Amino acid sequence: MSFADIVKSGKITKTFTPDELKAIKLKTPDQYTMVGVSVPQLDIPPKTNGTAKYGIDVMLPGMVYGKVVTPPVRYRRHGEVGRR
Repeated sequence: MSFADIVKSGKITKTFTPDELKAIKLKTPDQYTMVGVSVPQLDIPPKTNGTAKYGIDVMLPGMVYGKVVTPPVRYRRHGEVGRR
């Protein structure tokens, strides 16, 4: 069973005894596939040249926008905007 299968099941309640933990076989360094290997950073070029798309860049049909209305003067309340 892979870690992904465990997460998909939503049941991460297993606890291990000290003996069970000792019985788990760990990988040896020659079995590592990612540690110590240079991995291409595919997201860096778009981030540095300005072509990356972020959540704020999304434009959807019928999209509406909101804006917080604040009083132009400090310590005024919303009902006081435009009144003295």
